[in-house]
Amino acid sequence: MPRGLSNNENSGKTYVSCANGVFIQRMSEATKDTIERELTKGPNAGTMVNELHFQRIEGQLVKAEKRTHEEYGTSWNFTIDVSQTPEEKEELILGVKGSYAKQILMRLPNADLKHDIVLTSYCFTPTGESKERKGISMSQGMGKVMPAYTKDEPNGLPEMTHVMLKGKKVWDDHAQVLFLEAMMDSDIIPQLRDSKPAEEAPTSAERIERFEENEEPSEQPKAAKSDKLPF
Repeated sequence: MPRGLSNNENSGKTYVSCANGVFIQRMSEATKDTIERELTKGPNAGTMVNELHFQRIEGQLVKAEKRTHEEYGTSWNFTIDVSQTPEEKEELILGVKGSYAKQILMRLPNADLKHDIVLTSYCFTPTGESKERKGISMSQGMGKVMPAYTKDEPNGLPEMTHVMLKGKKVWDDHAQVLFLEAMMDSDIIPQLRDSKPAEEAPTSAERIERFEENEEPSEQPKAAKSDKLPF
């Protein structure tokens, strides 16, 4: 498979997001490959947009940046080199947040960052179940890149905790988010080709301690349907 975004044919690059289990590129005009959609949230609700949808991105991760927006919260921008030849420079920026970002972050420690990675978006309903599963998987070569942090082998990743928010018991993953941010600062970002030198980052433990002392639970977690820990 060639580098870049791919579905049935290559098309589109630059800024890409992920929603409902597909990678999305917003287009300024409609084409035979675009899908028209009405925005339902945010300040542009009601606006019709044209989008290209893809299932696969292949290229070398060359930069990763955390972004914080006053209205939309924290997200990650992953810059991926999808150049087809050494003479050209073609990059796309994948912007994701929440579980999509977390799925990538948790796999990067097990990836060889000197070589291409393949990100595949998915949305399916397992046999015998009624709830869809949506996310992003990662692979290299012929094999999957598995998460470096699992329920059986957390490798230092804190557990999620229950908090009360607006009278409901919800899962809070702030400690995990801070741990993964520290891991990116210390272990992943320095390896990336286009990373900029940064000041010494606080450790995972330091970030978690600061959060526990100074922060209130976010309104981002969703209400838990059971007491089973969603690792």
